[in-house]
Amino acid sequence: MIRHPLLAAVLALDLVGLLLLAAAGYAAIRALLDWNPASSDRAQLRREREAEYSSLLARGGFWGLALGGALFVLAVALALPGLVPGAMCGVGVMEAMGGAGQRALAVRGLALLALWVWRVLDGLNRRSPRGALSTASLRFLLVALAPAFLAVYDTILAVVRLDVHAPVSCCTALYDRLRTATPGVLGGTSNDTGVLFAWIVIGATALAVAVIFSLRPPKRLAWPSLALAATMGAWSWLSLIAVQRIFASYHYGVLSHHCPWCLFLPEHYLIGVWLWGALVVGVLESVALIAAGRSADMQPELREAAAERFRRAARHVAMAVLFFSLLAAAPAVVWRIRFGMWME
Repeated sequence: MIRHPLLAAVLALDLVGLLLLAAAGYAAIRALLDWNPASSDRAQLRREREAEYSSLLARGGFWGLALGGALFVLAVALALPGLVPGAMCGVGVMEAMGGAGQRALAVRGLALLALWVWRVLDGLNRRSPRGALSTASLRFLLVALAPAFLAVYDTILAVVRLDVHAPVSCCTALYDRLRTATPGVLGGTSNDTGVLFAWIVIGATALAVAVIFSLRPPKRLAWPSLALAATMGAWSWLSLIAVQRIFASYHYGVLSHHCPWCLFLPEHYLIGVWLWGALVVGVLESVALIAAGRSADMQPELREAAAERFRRAARHVAMAVLFFSLLAAAPAVVWRIRFGMWME
């Protein structure tokens, strides 16, 4: 394990966030025991107070994990490559972590996704005078604790396993995987034209539907929200492939340079922060669509509040799709205008 201030900040934020979430989970369990919204006795008031404590603590825990994750990505992309022999970007650092780094990012993403759903439910519950979603939000918080604990554990494991002595092959290993990947695997398809066509069609569909929903949500929110979220999921997956296989080379100005981590480097204007950040916002808000839609159908009294959250989520999805698309494809269009041809 190496000592680096960014890694120390990541671990500190993770541990603080984990402690807050653990305390929130304990308060949620105390609140759920014998919950009776029809009662107004002293015991029920105590349970409602515990539910409020749980909400406040969990919000702090969410931001601890979110900020810790952001710092972890920046450390991998910018600070740690200089310490690992042969590493030029985050690919080499991930290789030096022996797979633990990729698992830590994946599990943290799952944890933040679950906690984001809880935040949506908790926010809608605060709009209900009788707390119609109190038990649902508290139970979902308890479900979200498991991936949160695993995310912190995997992050600690990745930091401990980071080898700063053995040289790595960095982007060379990525190129080998891209050449030998089977069709359908991320970055492994050879049909770049098909990927680009699907990315444009599905992205345009998601953008159009999100704009319509942001202006006028449907009468029933559950199934439309699920359809738009599924469309966003497919488009997000295609976006990862399209950036690696097609758009990355135009950002670098070098043919066949497919590394997604190099987009974070200062020489490329930290474009990865904005590019992948927009994709994360789109995914989070597409999940918020589902949570708001289901809440409206389960609790009719929350219809107005859920519809408002639904419109806001749809608006954020549309902005994320548009921003990501322009940022990813703009260098390719500029290249075409300047040189009159595409990179082939």
